[in-house]
Amino acid sequence: MIPEQPSFSDPLLSEFQRILAQKGPTSWSVLLGRLADELAHARQRKQTRVDFSQREDPVKVSINRVLREHQVQLHWEKIAYLGCSAGGDVSLRTLFSYIAYPHIPIIIAMHHNPGFRFLAKLNMANGIAQQPIIVEHDMSIKSGELYFVPGDQLIGYHANDRSFQLSPPPSKRRFRPLIDQVFSVAGQRFHRQAIGVIMSGMLNDGAAGLKDMFLNHSDVLIQEPMTALFDDMPKAALEAVPTAEVLSLKGIADRINACSRQFLIPRSYKTIFAAGGLGD
Repeated sequence: MIPEQPSFSDPLLSEFQRILAQKGPTSWSVLLGRLADELAHARQRKQTRVDFSQREDPVKVSINRVLREHQVQLHWEKIAYLGCSAGGDVSLRTLFSYIAYPHIPIIIAMHHNPGFRFLAKLNMANGIAQQPIIVEHDMSIKSGELYFVPGDQLIGYHANDRSFQLSPPPSKRRFRPLIDQVFSVAGQRFHRQAIGVIMSGMLNDGAAGLKDMFLNHSDVLIQEPMTALFDDMPKAALEAVPTAEVLSLKGIADRINACSRQFLIPRSYKTIFAAGGLGD
């Protein structure tokens, strides 16, 4: 006799399926606003036949499967950039302990040695451990993903879609990646859609880039210098953009969570989805 396969039935998934079946406009505010909480609650339920591993949350997997079957993807209207150097790993781990899924795309620009690959997973507020994806040429930018900027490439974006465009740097630079370049190009490409964040690090890389983002009407945030292991970068950024918001790491995470809920929530069935598959 073949053993019964593990199954998982969740009210949130059922609601997704119900609304997908409707033809008219539908508000998704309440539904997507509940998603992060639902994921956290799912991991606490006493479901003996479900494997709640760090690698695979049954609610997230089920919802993504339904969206792929309908060949749709969630829109995002905000994108966050995190710049850091020395002490940045501590800042990142602390920051992500306050960030819940779903979230807007988050790009990490952290100084590192040649050949370094960010292999550690970041534990998020809902208990899910998520590993940043190394940015590659032509890679699409998707909501709910973390991206890590490689140090041996200059980052850019294709003009006709939301995907990365990489090119080799013209010469060797002291900092890899150059946070000023990452932030400046982000401000020029995404303007009000972008959020720039400077965290722990030595010297002043990122200050000029954050100023460019500010001049392009992006949101600019700075980690409180007194809470950073190395306060050079936050102080230099504040000197370059005196009107930037200075926040604790929890305060920065709260802003990212708020943007996820506000800007990942389209207003109707027609605006929440775009043609094309989510991919794996």
